[in-house]
Amino acid sequence: MSLLITNIRILREGYRTRVQLLDMHKQEKERILDADFDSMNDGFNAYQNGSLIQSAFPFLSNSEREFILTGLTDEEWEEMIKDVEGDKV
Repeated sequence: MSLLITNIRILREGYRTRVQLLDMHKQEKERILDADFDSMNDGFNAYQNGSLIQSAFPFLSNSEREFILTGLTDEEWEEMIKDVEGDKV
């Protein structure tokens, strides 16, 4: 399993964690997650060692896990869905 994004950085942000990354389009993205740094660090280690993302990060929402996988936000997903649905005949 491989991540679609590159250059993930996690930073302690009080009791939360700031995730910085380059998404699949090489755009810089950042999101603050309501998860403690140690849990996030353990999750990244587990994921890099082959755990499924939902097993590595059970404390994150689907949206937050998708952000880690692709770097896409909910708004960007909604826009992509609109574009695909608009292409249908």
